[in-house]
Amino acid sequence: MNAKTSINSIFILLTIMLSSCKHGIKFKVKNRSELLIEKAIITNGVNDVKLKNLANGKTKTLTLDFSNNKLTNDGSYGIKVKFSDRVNLSKKFGYFSNGLPSDSRFEINVTKDTIIVSEKEN
Repeated sequence: MNAKTSINSIFILLTIMLSSCKHGIKFKVKNRSELLIEKAIITNGVNDVKLKNLANGKTKTLTLDFSNNKLTNDGSYGIKVKFSDRVNLSKKFGYFSNGLPSDSRFEINVTKDTIIVSEKEN
């Protein structure tokens, strides 16, 4: 194998590796509270994603982007929920490593007084 072939092989391998990297994680939020969720924020401590006005019984899927973050360490996620009657809930959950999300997704069920989080494999 000559030098040009080696360089091309390395370039192709790097391209495949970079294109397969995951840069976001999905959160499926279900409102089971009998109240309007005025606002919810999901964060990794650097980036966050928001939803507004999620009616009771409705579901919304959000993606938290990791592509432009400066994280290189381990961490967890957090969610804050504000209802129409001014009650607030929050919860820390999950885990990411070396600034990258795992190959999974989260289902979040919000009730009047509890946030229930389950991790699902993709």
